[in-house]
Amino acid sequence: DDESINAFAMGVSQKEALIAFSQGAIDKLTREELDAVMAHELAHVANHDMARMTYAYGLQSSLTWFLFFRGFKQIAKWLFTPISELEIMRFSRQREYWADAVGGLLTSPEAMANALLKIEEDDAKQNERSKHIAHFMFQSQANALFSTHPKIPNRVKALQDKTYIERLPTTSSAVTEAKADEDQTIPTPVLPAPPMQQADPGFVGGAGNGMISFGS
Repeated sequence: DDESINAFAMGVSQKEALIAFSQGAIDKLTREELDAVMAHELAHVANHDMARMTYAYGLQSSLTWFLFFRGFKQIAKWLFTPISELEIMRFSRQREYWADAVGGLLTSPEAMANALLKIEEDDAKQNERSKHIAHFMFQSQANALFSTHPKIPNRVKALQDKTYIERLPTTSSAVTEAKADEDQTIPTPVLPAPPMQQADPGFVGGAGNGMISFGS
């Protein structure tokens, strides 16, 4: 029950996943834009993104305590924790690009981009209640390095350029043919765990509270 535009997915396992929409999203987005947001959140569920982030934070916490008990408190406090937090935030931003790509593929890049632009516009008009829970859903920070979400202009540009859409494991010709035939269903892509590994080599991770939001 919130006037801001947002949605989030939570739950570590796919069978127990939950997707929620704010009342603002239902009231202010068109049906196609809302479908795009829904596809975005379903991509998080299908990609096990909540579990990935939970494991990443769990690993960070375990290693931090290990360093503390081994007497390396200063290293843990001033070196490991900040660096690992930056890496987790970077990983989270990458997962948002992939979820945007799936949303754009299953609906249209325009619908996905329009939903993001409406969030950006609506974010500037947040009431005090929305600002109070912003840390819970929007994860909005001025410093991009410490943000769980990329900046919306960057997300829109990635959609327009099809930077991630073209890297999804489905052929563009198959999608084009399916869209041209109203009797056919667009083939659901096998969501991009392998491409993510190629884009982000050397990182095994994945959300602190098992929640991933749509907004920036």
